[in-house]
Parts: sequence; C-alpha cells; structure tokens
Amino acid sequence: MTNIIQFPTFSDSEDVTRLPQTESETEKAIAVNRMVYVDDVVNQMFSKIATKLYHQGYPVDEEVFFKDFILIGELTRSILYSSVGVEHPLHTIITENRERLQTLIDNGNVQFREDSDEDDYDDSYEDDDDGDDDE
Repeated sequence: MTNIIQFPTFSDSEDVTRLPQTESETEKAIAVNRMVYVDDVVNQMFSKIATKLYHQGYPVDEEVFFKDFILIGELTRSILYSSVGVEHPLHTIITENRERLQTLIDNGNVQFREDSDEDDYDDSYEDDDDGDDDE
C-alpha cells in the first residue's frame, strides 16, 4: 500500500465543460449566451403572435404568408441582437433605411396608430376559457 492518492484523469474525448481561458473566449461565450437569450425571447413572442393571427383567420400556415411573416421575427431578432451588442445581417438593412422610413412617415405614406386609449383595445381574439360569448 502506498501513500499516493490517485485523482481521476480526464481525456479530451470526455464531455467536460471547458470554461473560457482568454478574454476573447470570454467575449465569445458572453455573445453566445446573449444570442441564446434573445432567440428564446423572439421564438416565444413569434409563436404567440402567429397563434393569435391564426385564430383571427390569417393564413399563417400557408407558405406564401409565412415567408413574409417570418421577416417580423428576424427583424425583431436583429433589433434585440443589436441591443445586446451582437451583430445580425438584417440590422444593416434597418440602419440603412431609417431615413427612408422617416421620409415615408413625414409624407404620410406610413402611419402609426397610437394605443393611448385603453377602451380601443379589442380583446375579442383572446381565448375564452368558459366557451361563453360574453359580448
């Protein structure tokens, strides 16, 4: 019997989480975590919007509609990525078209409805658990 304690050894082939070792690796790990978080937020939000539109009768399940609709999710992802310091290819398109959008708004070609009055909110599209039509 010896007084030497044998510690377990790990080979490179074993599944061991390796922590970042350099500043560059740390920055990359942070960026990946931010992307995962944003992706989760966007996926949840996009799913809820698609479900509500589907229940309102919009053809979300049709390929032509969905190809255009998915742009909403990717634009949202682009904006949120930018807010956490992560690049997204669509963000360049957004920044390059800000002046053009402002011109369209100024000319009255694009209008935004303000939701300042709570009485204007139409919640009839929300699920009614009891099945009764309360209106």
